[in-house]
Amino acid sequence: MARRVGVSPSVLRTWESLGLVRPRRSGSQYRLYTPDDMYIANLLGALEALDAGITILPLAEATVAKLEAMGYRRAVLPKSAYPKLPRDVLSLDFSGWTVFVHAEADDALVTQICAGLDARKARIPWEEPGDLPVERMAREALDTPQCVPLHPAAERFWRRRGYL
Repeated sequence: MARRVGVSPSVLRTWESLGLVRPRRSGSQYRLYTPDDMYIANLLGALEALDAGITILPLAEATVAKLEAMGYRRAVLPKSAYPKLPRDVLSLDFSGWTVFVHAEADDALVTQICAGLDARKARIPWEEPGDLPVERMAREALDTPQCVPLHPAAERFWRRRGYL
């Protein structure tokens, strides 16, 4: 898992000793990580990247303007929220999209992503109290605009769940 997250095994063991990830052990004492462990480790890995001096590159204004013309929304990663950033970083807003993947992504993979989001909505942090409202994120609304269509497999999944 350390290689997948991009950290050393000793960093992963430190996170384990702090209780941030809690793998089970196999009969031969191999660590067995859950999808929740993977999610948390990836978040922690991103923070480690900033600590290691990795630079988050902003999108160019001209690029964002072209993407906005296609229906995307601009966003800024503010230094005030991410103090390790050297300055605000121009980016895109992906809020409201429960699955944002290439149109040719495998249906089974997209369905697994949706199922993972739905199953772990109580554990995914977001800005308001309570569970992540995947049922709201899957449909067009003022706070969850669907500027890009859902992947067909995501649409089928959310429709079966009654969210669409």
